[in-house]
Amino acid sequence: MANEVKIGILAFITIALSIWGFNFIKGKNMLKSSRIFYVEYPDVSGLALSASVMNRGVQIGTVRDIYFKETDANLMVVELDIESDLAIPKNAFANIASGGLLEGSIIDVKFNQYCKGNNCAVDGDYLQGVKIGMVEGMLGAPPQDYLDLIKDGAGGIFDTLELQIKDPNNNTTLAVTLRELQATTENLSAMTKKLDNILGQSSNDLVGIFDDLDAISGNLKDGNAKITEILDNTAQMTRKFKEVDLDGTMNQLNGTMKKVDGTLAGADKALTKVQGSLSTVDKAVVNLDGMITKIKDSDGSLNRLITDDQLVKDLEDTLKSVKDLSEDLKAHPYNYIPLKSRRKVEKNRAKEANGG
Repeated sequence: MANEVKIGILAFITIALSIWGFNFIKGKNMLKSSRIFYVEYPDVSGLALSASVMNRGVQIGTVRDIYFKETDANLMVVELDIESDLAIPKNAFANIASGGLLEGSIIDVKFNQYCKGNNCAVDGDYLQGVKIGMVEGMLGAPPQDYLDLIKDGAGGIFDTLELQIKDPNNNTTLAVTLRELQATTENLSAMTKKLDNILGQSSNDLVGIFDDLDAISGNLKDGNAKITEILDNTAQMTRKFKEVDLDGTMNQLNGTMKKVDGTLAGADKALTKVQGSLSTVDKAVVNLDGMITKIKDSDGSLNRLITDDQLVKDLEDTLKSVKDLSEDLKAHPYNYIPLKSRRKVEKNRAKEANGG
């Protein structure tokens, strides 16, 4: 056999196995004949492709496909691939039920009796769809049936307990406990009535208290903006204090204090110098006072200059004459130049008199 033929056969087998394996994973067994049934549901929450189709705990097929019904947007169509030869009546119900905590939702096909002939559903028929809750699916019956059973059983128990309580001769532990419990309940009821009366009498006071609380709440609400502003200012101050370089500020302050200390030391030195200067001035004043005393007590020229008015007047006249002479010398210098002829002097005077 040629290699090409072998490769072709191997490729065909591989493709066939791939198709069969893919459909098998999806829940379709191509090697076994099956029937397709359709079920309509308004909601298929929790139901997935390849979900099991069960009948009384036995798997009879899988969910083949789920899609929207073209003629009604409110319904979903579920295709059931039934591989079992089980005869399913046309009036059977296909219920969406819980398969447990691990499996998820399943389809549970239910019917009361087997069918024969035309009463059996054939390939392509529609079954009636019903969706039941998780509790009903796990119980196998509506929860109300179980509640009715519990109610009936509990009724008998409570009737027995009531007889035990009412029988004064019954001193069993249970009867005594129930009677004490009844007495406690009656006491609580009486206390509740008294409390209700107290609250009724104090209703006005309570209303006043609640009004005061309401007023306080209103004041707090009105002052909320101010409180918020105070908190914001506090936060800003805290932030600014946090941002301040305290170490640097203290270092600068220490440096400033050192400069102040230096300045004060310089001021002390200056004051010492000033004190020395004042001492010198005091000495000079003393000396000056002594000189003035000597001048005043002596008979010299300075004393006469201070005490003799005629000498002062003569000095003033002399100074005035010197001043006049100086002004005339400045104004008429030619009068004092030697070897000047009388004619030239008169000529200069005439010239001055004529303004030229």
